[in-house]
Amino acid sequence: MANQTLLTAQKTSDIDTRQNSLDYHDDSEAFVDLPLAENGTRGRDHTRPRLRERVLRGVVAVFSLVIGVGLGTWYSSVTTSAAPSDLASSFGINTNTPIPRHIFTNRKNVPFIPHPEYMGASDEADDNWAALTAGSDTIYLPDPAQYNQNESGILAPFFTFTKPPPSAASLPNLKNFYVLNSLHQLHCVHMARKRYNMLVYSSQEKPVNPLAETPIDKDWMIHLEHCFEYLRLSITCADYMILESDSPAGSPEEYTKDGLGWGVTHSCIDWDGLMKFQKAQVEAYNRTWMG
Repeated sequence: MANQTLLTAQKTSDIDTRQNSLDYHDDSEAFVDLPLAENGTRGRDHTRPRLRERVLRGVVAVFSLVIGVGLGTWYSSVTTSAAPSDLASSFGINTNTPIPRHIFTNRKNVPFIPHPEYMGASDEADDNWAALTAGSDTIYLPDPAQYNQNESGILAPFFTFTKPPPSAASLPNLKNFYVLNSLHQLHCVHMARKRYNMLVYSSQEKPVNPLAETPIDKDWMIHLEHCFEYLRLSITCADYMILESDSPAGSPEEYTKDGLGWGVTHSCIDWDGLMKFQKAQVEAYNRTWMG
């Protein structure tokens, strides 16, 4: 029994010695040098590991916040500095335009189907086409430089064949009319339509010779050659790229026969609004010289 007691005491002494050895180990990051406890050993300080963990978490949180703010600022700069005007221009859309925004935003879903009132050689069709192009193909700009138009425009269309009065001729805005490409294209289609109807639907009493050498016929040829080339350039330029399907399912036969592909719906600008704007610009010009 005495030997067993001595052995137990020796083991306890060895444990205390090893414990003291550990406590005095130079591991300053994990422990601090504490006073001896009642049993002669030194205790562990768990405060510093917890403090270090909190500091580490704080550093990670701050780092994450900085990265998040940086990425957010970068994304915001990309999406705001490149949009909307830069993004629009990359698609060939000129945002620096005098045309009011609502004409573009008040869009209408228009099915592309035949409208007999614009087709054929009837008086009704002629009148409707004349109304479409009555305002010529130009827009009056009081300050062309505001829209990067540094070259001179064209003469006010109603003075093309009439000498302008002195009150208009003396002003610097006499040639502040600029052609709008959509109206120019429409004008060209109208010219081709008129000449086509003359040749195809001319009466037997008054046949039209397409190769006549009269000044009128020569002028028609020059004008139409211009229009065909302008339309070719406009189509191949493709200012706005629109993809069209075949005629929608369920379309009537007159839309699908001969592969014409009628019936596809397009998102269109407010054409009536554009016509009102064009008229308002002419009125604005007239006020500059009519008093």
